[in-house]
Amino acid sequence: MCLNLRFFECMYTRFFVNLFQARTHPQPSTVDRPPSTTTMPNKNVNLSLQIVPINTQDAYPVIDEAIYAIQRSGVKHEVQPFATLMEGELSELWQAVLDAKAAALEAGAEELILNIQVHLKKDKDVALTEKTEKFR
Repeated sequence: MCLNLRFFECMYTRFFVNLFQARTHPQPSTVDRPPSTTTMPNKNVNLSLQIVPINTQDAYPVIDEAIYAIQRSGVKHEVQPFATLMEGELSELWQAVLDAKAAALEAGAEELILNIQVHLKKDKDVALTEKTEKFR
């Protein structure tokens, strides 16, 4: 399963590296598009991260270390019972995900499932409060 985790990390890292390189160094396109469709501005997005330790006797210390890593990252976040919600620029949130994964592995996890959801809008910020404020 570690091979799958490395593959997952590699694929997502490649995706985000390509995304950010395209944003900072646009490649010539064969299709004539307006600039707004070829680059993504630095807008706030929402990201939900659930870390599930597999084959671990006591999962809570592993999960706690992952949450501490997110707290240390400084990104806006909200700890929920089943996931941690984050808000910020995608690159910052992705780094927080990688830090949380590393902290969970350092805390003794041998195998993890990372469930990640991202909500973004093309030309607008996304806020956690816009989804939940009316229910509070």
